[in-house]
Amino acid sequence: MSYIRIWKDLDVQEVKKHLLVWGMLNGDCGNCKYVGLPLEAKVCPSCKTEFKYLALRNKSTPSYVEKIIKKRPDLLVIDWQDFSFQYSRKEAKKFLE
Repeated sequence: MSYIRIWKDLDVQEVKKHLLVWGMLNGDCGNCKYVGLPLEAKVCPSCKTEFKYLALRNKSTPSYVEKIIKKRPDLLVIDWQDFSFQYSRKEAKKFLE
């Protein structure tokens, strides 16, 4: 199987609420910023949000991404930079309105 990036229109606020942000050793909850989550976490122990999305904080090779997807096939993997850009853009628009 081959993995490719796709573009899909998503509500960044909804993604943030259900996002597990993965570093090299542990993850953070995108909703409440709880740190130290294992990759296996299905729900944040602090805010009880269910994880539906996974963003890899560090630039990753396709083989690393494939390993992560095999461990968590239930999560939709999104690009951290794409998410950060779109989230920041949406937040900035709030100040201009």
